[in-house]
Amino acid sequence: MKMKAQAAGPAQFLVLRPGEVAKIVFEVSAMPSDNDLNGKVLEKQDETHYTPTATEVEVITGAKTAIVMGNRADIRKGAILHVTGTLDENHILHANQLVVLTEQVSAR
Repeated sequence: MKMKAQAAGPAQFLVLRPGEVAKIVFEVSAMPSDNDLNGKVLEKQDETHYTPTATEVEVITGAKTAIVMGNRADIRKGAILHVTGTLDENHILHANQLVVLTEQVSAR
């Protein structure tokens, strides 16, 4: 049986170093470009409820970013995404995989 990888909360995310793999859930608040997403890290309350935190995150996507449970059109302001990726030296998360959770969970 395969265990589901748990997303990092804000405290865990902030201490990750460049080159490390991060898994977070965040809510998109802005899309400065097609491949650049900004938002806040969400903290899990239970299986379907998350709370926004003060921790800001920038996520960069690319042609090789896999989109699971949704498609590119689902990635918009207000979308809730589970992101797996690698951090760079500026603490920007370069996404390898996005899971669209908008229809499955809520953030408030």
